[in-house]
Amino acid sequence: MYKIRFLEMGRLIIVVLLVGLSLPAFSQQVIKGTVMSGDDNTTLPGVTIIKKGTGSGTTTDFDGNFSIEASANETLVFSYVGYMSQEKVVGDHMNWTITLEVDVSALEEVIVTGYSQKTKSEISASVVTLNSKDIQSSVTSSNLGSMLQGKIAGMTVNSASGAPGAAPDIRIRGITSINADKPPLFVIDGMIGGNYVPTNVETVTVLKDAAAIGLYGSRGAAGVVIITTKKSKSAIPEFSLSSRMALKEATRGNFSMMDGETLYDTQEKMWGDDRIGFLKLRPQDLRDQNFDWLDAGFQKALLQNYTFSVLGQTEKLKYVFDVDYFDEEGTFRKTDYERLNLHTNIGYSGSEIFSINTDVNVQYSKSNFEHYSWFEDAYWSLPWDNPYYEDGRTIFLNGSDYDPVAYPWYGQFRRNFLHSQESNKLSSSDLNTFWSTRMVLNITNWLSVETRTRLNSFNSRTDTYYSNNSHEGVANNGEITVRQSEGYGALSTHIIRASQDFGNHHIAGFIAHEGDIYNTQNIGVDAWNLSPGIEVLSGASTKQFIEGREFTSRGISYMGELTHGFKDKFFSTVVYRIDGSSNFASDKKYAAFPAASFAWVVSKESFLQNSSFVDLLKLRISYGLVGNDGSSAFDEMNEFPFLATYNISGQYNGQPAASPLSAGNDKLGWETTTMLNLGMDMSIIRRDLFMSIDVYNKNVDDMLFNRQLAFSGGIERRWENIGSMNNKGVEIALNYQKSFGEFRYEGSFNLSYNKNEITKITDTEDEQILSVNGVQQINKVGQEAFTWYMPKWLGVNSDNGAPMWEEIVYDNSGNEVERRVTSVYSEATFQPISSALPKFSGGFTNRFSYKGLSLSVLLTYQGGNKIYHSTREFVDADGANTGINFMNLIDGWSRWEKPGDQATHPVLERGDTDGSHFTSSRYIEDGDYVRIRNITLSYNLPKAAFAWAKIRSANLSVGVDNLHTFTEFSGVDADVNMTNLSYALPGMAYNKYPISKQYIVGLNIKF
Repeated sequence: MYKIRFLEMGRLIIVVLLVGLSLPAFSQQVIKGTVMSGDDNTTLPGVTIIKKGTGSGTTTDFDGNFSIEASANETLVFSYVGYMSQEKVVGDHMNWTITLEVDVSALEEVIVTGYSQKTKSEISASVVTLNSKDIQSSVTSSNLGSMLQGKIAGMTVNSASGAPGAAPDIRIRGITSINADKPPLFVIDGMIGGNYVPTNVETVTVLKDAAAIGLYGSRGAAGVVIITTKKSKSAIPEFSLSSRMALKEATRGNFSMMDGETLYDTQEKMWGDDRIGFLKLRPQDLRDQNFDWLDAGFQKALLQNYTFSVLGQTEKLKYVFDVDYFDEEGTFRKTDYERLNLHTNIGYSGSEIFSINTDVNVQYSKSNFEHYSWFEDAYWSLPWDNPYYEDGRTIFLNGSDYDPVAYPWYGQFRRNFLHSQESNKLSSSDLNTFWSTRMVLNITNWLSVETRTRLNSFNSRTDTYYSNNSHEGVANNGEITVRQSEGYGALSTHIIRASQDFGNHHIAGFIAHEGDIYNTQNIGVDAWNLSPGIEVLSGASTKQFIEGREFTSRGISYMGELTHGFKDKFFSTVVYRIDGSSNFASDKKYAAFPAASFAWVVSKESFLQNSSFVDLLKLRISYGLVGNDGSSAFDEMNEFPFLATYNISGQYNGQPAASPLSAGNDKLGWETTTMLNLGMDMSIIRRDLFMSIDVYNKNVDDMLFNRQLAFSGGIERRWENIGSMNNKGVEIALNYQKSFGEFRYEGSFNLSYNKNEITKITDTEDEQILSVNGVQQINKVGQEAFTWYMPKWLGVNSDNGAPMWEEIVYDNSGNEVERRVTSVYSEATFQPISSALPKFSGGFTNRFSYKGLSLSVLLTYQGGNKIYHSTREFVDADGANTGINFMNLIDGWSRWEKPGDQATHPVLERGDTDGSHFTSSRYIEDGDYVRIRNITLSYNLPKAAFAWAKIRSANLSVGVDNLHTFTEFSGVDADVNMTNLSYALPGMAYNKYPISKQYIVGLNIKF
């Protein structure tokens, strides 16, 4: 009996001891420590620390410090992008120093290319990727394209307008066509098209050669930009608030207008000895009148951008929600842009077999814009004219209360744009909704099927209201115009994927089918004779013009990709796509576009594998074919250019009647581009320096030309496949990063050079003329596209101040005999001068950081192009236009005044009877510039300062955009339009809405 009790007592003692020993394991203790980088021994902010098997954890602060409660038997997992994760059992350690080693497989970073994703080593095409840090260290803008300027080799970004909400011109490796040129395709989270905002972008990947863009067929003929939006990276929910405010002021470049005194003295010289006549038209007291029209028309403006987002994940669910509000006042009064964007993304992985991701984006925007004449008048109006009555009201020159004696007006056009701005309204609004979903079913570990679907709807409206009490509306007793467009689109892609390893071989690929439909309905109304104060259509008694139309297009594509890797150092890819387009007749509807690429990772060869200098050396080659169906070029009255179309809105004898509208061409087919690319990627000195070099050659054949027809036929133009063009170039990108203790430097430089040449027009013609408002360009075999075509300016005759042009004399056989000087414009010979296309462009980014402080500087540049400064035809016209203001001569220019003067400008002459202001190369200027695009100073605020608010991190920044531009161009901005438009030729500078210098304050908070 005692023996039994003794055994029971022993068991009890053992249980008590075990329980006592286990208590520390279950009790919570505070673990503190610091996380360091094994690469440079610096602290790492933002490292995720999770208690394994739970969703709870924390992150390191700006100084790499952390604090977390955990029990002794728990395991902490430390993870950070670009570094290998580390697990550590808590035990009895209270103060830790954790060192994370750089993931040497950074070469294996996954690159999303839209239909598929590959590791860096597998990429054999020309692809560039930017992360969010690269993107955000740029200008503050509503448009991502503007933020990419100077960031990517081979991509040129031109700011055609500085108006609020204006989109830039983007080209990748030069133009792709003459009449059917288009911007690159944007792909959002794997889906073609869609909405996004710059603050929500995680990475941007640019596809440049045929092997990379081939899978996108005709849509991607001009290059592809892949946008990946931000997703959750941590099991800990992250709330973030980002705000930016900027004060804007218009930049003027080298362009300025004369004040009242200078203009008076200048015009006095134009009248010469006719002093009496001059004083009769220009009283002496005008010299003291100096109204600043530019100051009245422009203003300092405010820009605001606020973003709130929530990111998080559980074991099976990932979610993102963000709202972005952007509000930008224009520097030109009465212009603005406002946008609200709502976005949510939910991803669910029920198991390793099935996953689904759905995304919804709703975006609403509205803007107020300017009438083109208001912008002209801000520069052209005379400083002697006062736009205000004594009581402060703006003068309406056509008003019944206007007294021309009390308020004389000297301006040529007799209009007061300040009154027009007050009286009229020009606005637009857009509502776009996109819904997309992606479902993946993994049938086996090597076979899967995927379906992607995107639905979208849109509604766009433009309203203009011209009061009957305004210059624009008085002729028709008030005007209202409404243009409204609405529609929908759908895109569906079905993919079968396979991937398998066979020894040293890795083979992967997919086949896919894609179909899309697009529908739009437009309606337009112009109405006159408005009741006073009424700004709606029902208040108009005359419906002057009514139009309506509906359009539906469909597309279908089949595609496939096969990749092969051998020993992780040889990689090849073959892609094939068949596109069908409703733009062409049935026998021309379909076209096939194949491409292939190959890469050799030389650094994995035995002779380089152990090199302490070369970390990566990869050689690439690609070749392929892409097509362009011209969808972006065909206007709304000719969306099926292979068909003859008719205008059926007419009448004859009171009955509906039709008249020819466009000539059909059933032989019209695909424009094709053949691309060859050779590339090298190299990383040296422990990955501190990375260099990429690409050389390419692009041949465009069967170009889609809107060809001029004989006027006798009654139809002006017809689309045809004529002409060929070549683009060849070199791209260089350098990236360097190095840490020196707590100081770190990161720098990137890129340079692009592109040479364009027209190689064919037709079998019987070797040139094509483009013309807008009398200014011409020529596309001629052997020369660059968009070459200015006009008389060649030879300067000013030093003896008499007369203008001089070049006359080319030909014999009866058309052979050139001589070139001589003439001062008679009609004798001057129209000839090719130089091209509007830039030959080189790029950027240089520097980022310096020390502890929580960082400074970034971005420079952008472009050159080799010639700009036709069309504005000078009016404001630098040597006296031709006495009723508008004159521009001041810039440094280096001079006016001829007496014999012997070596001047840039002819003698002043009222009326300019010698035609010196007529179109000629006199107004062609170099387009070279270097711009300080952005300077930003940011500081990571100490976490202790706001720990009470449970804020994880806070960053405060100040910066300036477009600080200064170094250029000899005489205009507002050397960064001009590069698109062939109905109202402007590429490279033409005419009264551009100036870009803004922006002083910015930003605050980013995460909690």
